[in-house]
Amino acid sequence: MPDKKIIVVVDDITANLTAAKKALSGAYQVYAVPSAYKLLALLDSVRPDLILLDILMPEMTGYEAAKIIKENDDFREY
Repeated sequence: MPDKKIIVVVDDITANLTAAKKALSGAYQVYAVPSAYKLLALLDSVRPDLILLDILMPEMTGYEAAKIIKENDDFREY
C-alpha cells in the first residue's frame, strides 16, 4: 500500500483543526498546526503535498506565511 499523501492544516481555531483532521485523516496523513509560525517550523522536517492555510490568524496572517514560503528556495514548490 502506498504511503498516504501529507496535508498540513493551519488554523488558529482548534475546532476547525479538529474537524479537518477528522474529515481528512482516513485518506491522508494530516498535521494540524495552530499558527503560521508552527507551520514554518514544521516545514523543516515535513514535506507536505498540500498546505491548507487559514488567512486570518493572529501574529502572522496566512498571506504573510505564504509569502515567506514562496520566497524560500527550499519551499518554492509549495
